[in-house]
Amino acid sequence: QQPGATVTMQMPGAPATTSSSAATQSLADLDTLVGRWTGTSKGKSGDGTIERECDRILNGQFIQCRTRAAYPRETHTDIAIFSYDRNAKKVRMRQFHEEGFVNEYTQTSPGTFMSDSIENLGSGWRAREAYHLMGDTWHETFSLAGPGKDFETYSQGTLNRAK
Repeated sequence: QQPGATVTMQMPGAPATTSSSAATQSLADLDTLVGRWTGTSKGKSGDGTIERECDRILNGQFIQCRTRAAYPRETHTDIAIFSYDRNAKKVRMRQFHEEGFVNEYTQTSPGTFMSDSIENLGSGWRAREAYHLMGDTWHETFSLAGPGKDFETYSQGTLNRAK
């Protein structure tokens, strides 16, 4: 974990309701993600650059982040959509990767999302996304664990809010 103030993304309990304002309020702690971000990444694919843009979508019900990471031998793009599950009282994230993977996550602690399922990868794989925001800097770590194995860092990135 990085030193300094970490943005808390733990959602308060929300009543089971169908109003759009309840879902909008439940994602309020994630509003700090909204904006344009640029930065660098290091990991299994080498050193690269990252561009990300996050917006509220669909009447504010969801937050969508579109990411493009360029590495020496490859480019990666994905779309992440954050939502608030009122029944479970948890934040969920679904990531759609250009390689065909779909990762579904549940927030397990402030800034940490653990995979519930990964489509199009062998069974038993797990993924973890950890986000730490300090002011206008976003540190992230993506980790993978093969079947029966411990998590290993796949990539780490640092993004700064674009002015």
